[in-house]
Amino acid sequence: MKRIRQRKEAEQAVQLLKKEIEHIRYVGDWANGIKCSKTKFNQLMKIQFGITAKTMLKNIRLKMIQETIAEHPDLGSYAIACECGLYNERELYNFLIRNFDISFSKLKFKILLEEDFSHNQGEQNG
Repeated sequence: MKRIRQRKEAEQAVQLLKKEIEHIRYVGDWANGIKCSKTKFNQLMKIQFGITAKTMLKNIRLKMIQETIAEHPDLGSYAIACECGLYNERELYNFLIRNFDISFSKLKFKILLEEDFSHNQGEQNG
């Protein structure tokens, strides 16, 4: 019964992050959002998902950046940074380079090129 409750808490924490990412900058902020100590929160995430809360935060933030670029290709780096919980385009650039070894412009180009490619393939096959 305890494991089921923990799994539910962990999944709710992930949903909170996705919903409130623009207000959650650090793991401590995230842990506070679910009224949990940072240490217990890290343990919970490690047990339930096999990765640290910090790694999950980075991965979800990257996914949200990618989704925002794909949905709103006209948005600039500052707007995307703010949408995804980063202060400005410099912090966005540093986040991407430091954690994923890719610049914002390269990431955006890759996402938009792949999206354009997949749309063209669908038209050719249809």
